[in-house]
This record gives sequence, C-alpha cells and structure tokens, in this order.
Amino acid sequence: MKEKHTAIVLAAGSGKRMHSQVQKQYMDLFGKPVLYYALRQFEECEFIDEVILVTKKDEIAYCREQIVEVYHLQKVKDIIEGGEERYLSVYNALKAAGAKVEYIEFPGCNHGSWNPAFNYPGFMEWLFKQKK
Repeated sequence: MKEKHTAIVLAAGSGKRMHSQVQKQYMDLFGKPVLYYALRQFEECEFIDEVILVTKKDEIAYCREQIVEVYHLQKVKDIIEGGEERYLSVYNALKAAGAKVEYIEFPGCNHGSWNPAFNYPGFMEWLFKQKK
C-alpha cells in the first residue's frame, strides 16, 4: 500500500502583528492572495497527495470559492475550522486527515523558521527524505 502524504496548511490566524485590516493569508501579493502561494507549493509537489486547509469557520466558503476553485487547486481535500489556539487547529487537521497519523519532528524548524525554504526547488523532496 502506498504511503499517503497529507500537507496541513494553517490559515486560521488573525495576523495581529501585521496591523492590517486584511489578514496576512489573504493579502495581495503580485495579484494573488498569499495563501495561494503556500497551497500552490503543495499542489506542485509530487510527494504530497492531498492538502487539508485550516481556516476560521466563517472563512471556509471564501477559501473554497475564491482561492481553491479560482486557482484550480485539486489537492485540497478538505477545508476545516481551526481551533482557538494553533495547536488545536493542528489537532483538528490531524483528525481530518484520518487514517494513521505519524508525528515527525524536524529539528531546527520552529514556527515560521522554514517558510523561506519553500522558495527553493526540491525543498519538499528533501524534507520528506529527512523523515526519521
């Protein structure tokens, strides 16, 4: 049986530190919302089979209609409601992933420290080869 790789994209934050009316995941960057670029990386990665997008309850329809459908993101399996805290959003996503969920910790990769790495070709392939 082939291993299934599910990416979890957390987009339920409020972006308070941005001091903006628009949440950072929906800010325009070169004509597209920032969230699109995160989802596109997983869409183009051969190692990722599906994506679970976590957002606020009242933003699920927006994400589906204005991002996933508009940009034809086929790997987004589900868009679910996040929790009050980040770890609860992760927990909700892990439950939504179903099947057996394996926790993998990548040393040195704390919150946000790896975000720039997505710009490098081959990063996702490298990342999955690091699995313990």
